Amino acid sequence: MRYLITLLIFFVAGTVSAQQYVDLFKLSVGNTEKITFSDLEGTTQISDIDASLTYPLVINDKIAFLTGVDYTNNGLNLSPTSPSVNLQSTTLKLGLSVKHNERFSGTYLLLPKVAGDYKNMSSDDFQFGGIALFSVATKPNFKYKFGVYTTSEEFGMFFVPLLGLYYQGPNKRFEANATLPITYDVNYSLGKYINLGSDFRAFVRSYALSDDRFAETYAHKNSQEVSTYVQFNLLKKSILLQLKGVYSLNDYGQFNQGDQIDYGISALLVGDDRTRLNPDLDNGLGFKIKLIYRFHLEE
Repeated sequence: MRYLITLLIFFVAGTVSAQQYVDLFKLSVGNTEKITFSDLEGTTQISDIDASLTYPLVINDKIAFLTGVDYTNNGLNLSPTSPSVNLQSTTLKLGLSVKHNERFSGTYLLLPKVAGDYKNMSSDDFQFGGIALFSVATKPNFKYKFGVYTTSEEFGMFFVPLLGLYYQGPNKRFEANATLPITYDVNYSLGKYINLGSDFRAFVRSYALSDDRFAETYAHKNSQEVSTYVQFNLLKKSILLQLKGVYSLNDYGQFNQGDQIDYGISALLVGDDRTRLNPDLDNGLGFKIKLIYRFHLEE
């Protein structure tokens, strides 16, 4: 146990500075019902599962090897007449956290991924990505972050410049953690057991559809979610339970395999003259339940 604590102290000191914890496991389950299709009759619901496991292994006093796996599953109908489909992805996380000096650190991850409907898997289901994220601590309770994320998707190469910050208020009640344009989380502690917060997540993913019913196409997910939540802190804040209300901007485009863009940079898709095969989805309201296992360093 002492070795694990030392390992996590190293990991957090090298990558999150003022953030005195690390989330080793996260599981989110949600549902958005009665989403309508633009200009067509019919509705669908979107069910989703999102799980993440992270485990760091110390190498020396400056380097930690990062391992883990992420899994997602979105179930929906891509059009009013199409059968339901589960869009799934499994991402392996392999990389390094490097403490370059007392203030400057970097996280470097390779992100090989399998993404599709998991019916008749082939080379089309395999994608490869990576991330380099740097952090600079300017104060004990503040750091800023910058970096880049890139991945090969069914629609072409995709790049996202990253910019963010982490801040904790002087009384440790207020916390803000952002890596834009992908995610942010702000929350305020009402006491020992309850926090109120809001978060945002942006998703750009693609999934090979190998089921014969979808005739060699792929789905391009481009959606954003804004949530408000109440968080219950259990077992000395080691187990966190969040109940979330979600407003989602949904887009699950369906395209023929091989129909690609030139490249994408965040929200900009260059050379996007693809032929879409399904209607747009309207926005929707939903709920999520999220469970987090958090390891605290200040015990």
